Amino acid sequence: MYKIHPVTNAIHCDDGYVIPPPYDDPRYLDYAEWVTDGNNPEMIPVSDLPPVPNAITRFQARAMLLEAGLLDTIEAFMVNETTPRIYRLAWQDAQEFYRDSPLILTMAGVFSLSEEQLDNMFRQAVLIKV
Repeated sequence: MYKIHPVTNAIHCDDGYVIPPPYDDPRYLDYAEWVTDGNNPEMIPVSDLPPVPNAITRFQARAMLLEAGLLDTIEAFMVNETTPRIYRLAWQDAQEFYRDSPLILTMAGVFSLSEEQLDNMFRQAVLIKV
């Protein structure tokens, strides 16, 4: 049996193995066959989600925005002269981004991200490793 992670969309296998998007893992074929046979994966309950991290690294933030298709839009916002200079400086120089910072809360408002979406983006970002 398989379960889908509601934040990352990763496929969790019974044996503990995780198939992350973009699903180029060879084990994805087993999952696809299982679904073709008429099976449906369960969603991992939201109550089982990890807590929202307080902070993510600069790289994690940018990689998560890239995966979400928002990086170019955010970067355009950050070079706009009407964006407060302190936010532009933070975007350029901050090593970490905090979930409750004025910059993050402002960006969430500008781009109409709900609290849940923002929490899930932080949960997803913290999983990104290089």
